[in-house]
Amino acid sequence: MGFMDIMQLVGSLVVIALVLVATYYGSRWYARRMGSNGPGKYVRIIDKTALGQGSAIAIVKAGESYYLIGLADKSVSLLSELPDFHEEEAGGVPSTGTFRQMFGASVKNRTSQGESISPGIFSPKDKKDNNREQ
Repeated sequence: MGFMDIMQLVGSLVVIALVLVATYYGSRWYARRMGSNGPGKYVRIIDKTALGQGSAIAIVKAGESYYLIGLADKSVSLLSELPDFHEEEAGGVPSTGTFRQMFGASVKNRTSQGESISPGIFSPKDKKDNNREQ
């Protein structure tokens, strides 16, 4: 492998690094330009159900109020305000937080209802021990 081969390899690596850097900054610029689709500070979608191709209904929380809205390809319509709606967490599991918090709450909820969590799902060694007991 000669000097020219090494220089060609280094040049290729530099070009790849420049393409990656340009892609990173280009995607950040594009995301800022298109706006954020993440959860807002005061408005968020609680639930959404598709009704057909290009149409859906959603429950939206804006401030402390809840609304039922209709969504279509090119329009959004307020269907009604939901004054008696109370957001509930599904099965006692928090709908936000880190994966660890949500998983811990799910396991705690299941075990408090009398379900056993099989140790076999966590490690192969425990699974072998469970198979011997049966």
